[in-house]
Amino acid sequence: MTQTADCYGVHWTDGIAWLHQGGEPTTLVDKPAQQVQGIAREDRCNHAIPIHATSAAQPHREMLSTVWKDLMFQAMLPVPKTGPGIWYFDVELLYPTLLCKLSSPVFAPIRAMANMTLEQIIDAMGQSNVQPLLLTGVRDRHAQLVERLVAAAPALPRTLILIGKAEMPLSHSFSMLPDLPLQNLILPPWEQLGANILRDYMLGRLTSEGGAGYGASESSSAAT
Repeated sequence: MTQTADCYGVHWTDGIAWLHQGGEPTTLVDKPAQQVQGIAREDRCNHAIPIHATSAAQPHREMLSTVWKDLMFQAMLPVPKTGPGIWYFDVELLYPTLLCKLSSPVFAPIRAMANMTLEQIIDAMGQSNVQPLLLTGVRDRHAQLVERLVAAAPALPRTLILIGKAEMPLSHSFSMLPDLPLQNLILPPWEQLGANILRDYMLGRLTSEGGAGYGASESSSAAT
């Protein structure tokens, strides 16, 4: 039976994960018996995650253990969300911009809050379940809009990350990334690491301690 996916990203059929990002869906299981899921969207997919990429170098996999539990890093992971999926940070845009690479974006998934209506944001939050949407420049005047987004977010597939300083109905989450040496965030191959992480998720190998395991296991080894 063919199921229809309502967004790009990962969808499951009979226990097998399929990645939709334009073109033919991809699975990491050899010769699955069931039919591939269909995709219901007509807009262009904004991620091109190299799911069959080789494993990142050992030092880079070990580096993940230093950032794995950081809330911003968790929010930016290219895997389907498990909670409400809406976050609010007060950080320089540099940090989420670097982590955007985890989902191998075609275009940066970053928009100015002032340039989008509620309807446009809701539509964008339905596009993918493996690439967060970032809205910058949150101001006091956006409080009512943020309140409506907090209510809508749990039913939508895409993680939403808000960046700003103003007091909102949503509390700020803390990130320790600004405390790290900048070279620790600039040098890693984030696209490759993101593909490794997503592959582990699709193969059922990713756990809450997944970051620490990258330096000691072959869970991120390339699929054959």
